[in-house]
Amino acid sequence: MSQYCSDTCGMRNIQKRAGAILKDSQSKKQLAMPITMAMPLSGYVVWTRPSLAQDVPANESPSGWLTRIQIGLRSHKPVSDPPAGQSLGEWVREHNTPLDNEYERKQWTATLAHIKKQSAHGHLMLDVLAVRGKLLQLAEDRQSVLSPAVTDPATQKGELNTHPRCGFDQRLIWSDEDLWEWATSAVGRKILQEETPLDGVFIGQADATGPQVVCGDPKRRCKRHTDWSIVRGADIEIARELQTLHVSSLAEREQKLRSWLDTPT
Repeated sequence: MSQYCSDTCGMRNIQKRAGAILKDSQSKKQLAMPITMAMPLSGYVVWTRPSLAQDVPANESPSGWLTRIQIGLRSHKPVSDPPAGQSLGEWVREHNTPLDNEYERKQWTATLAHIKKQSAHGHLMLDVLAVRGKLLQLAEDRQSVLSPAVTDPATQKGELNTHPRCGFDQRLIWSDEDLWEWATSAVGRKILQEETPLDGVFIGQADATGPQVVCGDPKRRCKRHTDWSIVRGADIEIARELQTLHVSSLAEREQKLRSWLDTPT
């Protein structure tokens, strides 16, 4: 609810969205199980001023009490709009009871803790993307020094037909967990800091003494990794931009929540 001006505003928005989904019977599966399996209400609470229980005779029957409730509901007037220049959230908070304020504070505190956890994860994902970008740069630099691939028989002059290698590094598509584990290892840190050259041998190479993560196919014949340098670079840049926006949005929400929590009630 922290993204709305108040709980009431949030509930109205959620009800509107849920109602739009329920119009289509095929879309009900999009709703969470607690919503689709919710039990019907077995009662309700009516807040009135003065209280409906005021001056109730001790011998009044349940039907008489229910009649008073129904009269109170029929005479209920909707909440007036907030004054001009004041938001609904500000108006609601001004009319909160101490119990309302305590409940909202607990909600905001729990939401703030969740946002801080999301923010920490977002910064970690930015670090992972930085590792992917650095690994991509190292793989591009290594491509020009890879030994060429011999694909065709020798020419009549006895010269070998050689072609540049693809050079794609399988670590570029490792999962975030596996890549981060490698990046934080002693070997990975030295490579990323360029203290040692990027390791890796050709996939399927006999008597390999290093990790078989480099595609050794001729570049012109490797359809699987066509333009891998451009494609992976674009993917990383887009992911970095989206993650940066996400982290910035979380920072704004965290700042807003902190200001609300610091505001005396």
